[in-house]
Amino acid sequence: MNRNTNRIALGTALAIFLVVLAGGALLPSHYEHYLIGKIDFIIWDNQHANVGSLSQEQFVSYLQQCGARTDSSASRWTVQYNGLFDHKSWAFSFVAPSTKTQ
Repeated sequence: MNRNTNRIALGTALAIFLVVLAGGALLPSHYEHYLIGKIDFIIWDNQHANVGSLSQEQFVSYLQQCGARTDSSASRWTVQYNGLFDHKSWAFSFVAPSTKTQ
């Protein structure tokens, strides 16, 4: 009887360990996917008439807050995100905010 109890306890402990391990791997992956979505949106907004009216400094600041590296030394900007599970890069021409008043 004692041997069966030990096997059940060991099996339960192993199952809990595997669930925690899987959760520990999924959470960073979901967070990185969330950050990439934010970066995609910030760049999409800039490429579609810069509705957010972000200056170059604000644009770079928002991207850096998402963990992206920005290179604006050339006419085509490059943005790179290198996470633990996801890696992505974008290349585009920055669209300056509109100066006309509404």
